[in-house]
Amino acid sequence: MGLFTDNPDARTLLTYLASGEAQALWVRQTGGDAFSADQAVRLADYPQGVRRGIAGLLQPGAGITLCFVAQDLMVPEVSAAFSQAVLEYVNNPRGLKNLLVSLQRTQQGAGSSPVWNLACSGRS
Repeated sequence: MGLFTDNPDARTLLTYLASGEAQALWVRQTGGDAFSADQAVRLADYPQGVRRGIAGLLQPGAGITLCFVAQDLMVPEVSAAFSQAVLEYVNNPRGLKNLLVSLQRTQQGAGSSPVWNLACSGRS
């Protein structure tokens, strides 16, 4: 979430949504897939089952290192094209501009929102 105005009501809402109370209510929602980074949200706040298990892995001290990348947000077609483009770039770094243009076309063809900004500045 972001606050783009200095409206006191907006600030109050954002403060509430970031609170442990609101976060706990959010993760308790049935049919949802919410996970909270707020340490005030306990594992018991999550429904029994897979979601609680995943939440346990996300807790501090779980002994697991997580790594998230932009590719995690891409639709499958774009993700596959991105993986291929990375391999091609390693073999030919001079082809970067063409790879970015190709990825942009793939993204547009998949009808997804861009995860990156391909504002090429003439460098390749």
